[in-house]
Amino acid sequence: MLVTQIASTMNLKSFFTISLIFVFAFLSCTKDKDPDEMPPPDGVDPPVVIPEPEPEPEPETNLVNIMDYYKFTGRILKLIADTNTPTPLGFEFHNVDALKVVYNTIDHNQKETVASGILLIPEKEGKLPLLSFQHGTLLEPEMAPSVSKFGNNELTLAAVMASSGIITIVPDYLGYGNSPLPRHPYEHKSTLAQASYDMIKAAKSHLENEKIATNDSLFIAGYSEGGFATIALQQLLEAKDELNLIQSYAGAGAYNKTAFTKMIIESKSEQAHMGYYLWVLYTYNTLYASLQRPWKEYVNDPYASSLEAVNDFNAPLHDSLYTKVPEELFTSKFIQGINNDTDTAFLSVLEDNNVYDWKPKNPIALFHSKNDSLVDIINSETMLKAIENQGGKISLTLIDAENHRAAAIPFYLAVLHHIMEQHNQK
Repeated sequence: MLVTQIASTMNLKSFFTISLIFVFAFLSCTKDKDPDEMPPPDGVDPPVVIPEPEPEPEPETNLVNIMDYYKFTGRILKLIADTNTPTPLGFEFHNVDALKVVYNTIDHNQKETVASGILLIPEKEGKLPLLSFQHGTLLEPEMAPSVSKFGNNELTLAAVMASSGIITIVPDYLGYGNSPLPRHPYEHKSTLAQASYDMIKAAKSHLENEKIATNDSLFIAGYSEGGFATIALQQLLEAKDELNLIQSYAGAGAYNKTAFTKMIIESKSEQAHMGYYLWVLYTYNTLYASLQRPWKEYVNDPYASSLEAVNDFNAPLHDSLYTKVPEELFTSKFIQGINNDTDTAFLSVLEDNNVYDWKPKNPIALFHSKNDSLVDIINSETMLKAIENQGGKISLTLIDAENHRAAAIPFYLAVLHHIMEQHNQK
């Protein structure tokens, strides 16, 4: 109103002169102030300043890649399960989507490397339990889970487990699948545990990303080398205390490397597992800087020369390269060093790979056949006694099977029943 009156009584030039004076006066008073700090006019509420949200950090993940791999049919998996059990199973079997997982892990030198495996997701609604399924000894790399498909292999066994309603995680281990290592570090505790642990982490990342519901209950199971890997994994899981481990199931694993070695080298008769034991010996001799001895320091000629000529040591050796009689195979110096406890370097490596004597936080269910000539039951018996003495919860179930291989399916069916019983109780 005041401006209008001034404009009506003054000429236009005077009006602009007065207006400029007001503008310059206003600017001179406010030039050093931030406009946001200026007080609002009387009767006007100050504006509400909403701070921009901080960007959420990307969740850390070791997952490199995941892709469709195979689709198992529930009807066929049920048929396989029913064929291998005396009475038909009472579970509903679902179709299973198999995904190939590539992820980062750590090798024996503590350097980052790549590994792979299979994630089996049943087509079933609801919050499902998790099972980490550690496979046994592979006679050839083509039998690794992420390379094999439907057939007579442990991937199909794992798919049977998954089909009942268990999200199942199956690591390849180092040296198989996408791993760049030229050879699998056979029966090596730390790499088996680490590769399996990191596979669980990668699988959980995918499940969370895809909002696939789980009940966070984790079971772990494996037979033969998988049994050893399962107990090694349990020790790592309990040390990290990150995941909700419920129970482990281990079948016919070589848990007590020290006692098993002493039993082998003292034998004067043929041992069916000698080719496998030489594979273990090669792995430890290669991985540990404290060893790295020529074959002649372990075995007599002509076997030492034959073994030195083997370049691709990634499976049990052919019988023609060695004798199955330990007394004839191993040098007297090596035998005495083990028996007398004077070969401290080798015994220390065995101790580094023992998993039989500690107090577990979670229960362990061991399974073994008394007729197992490949992995002697001394491994399960000494582990049972040692952990009971430590106050841990452990059991040993004897499987009525004619040999090591024949006990595998009864073991997995027993594990399946037990997990489903626990899951249905929730």
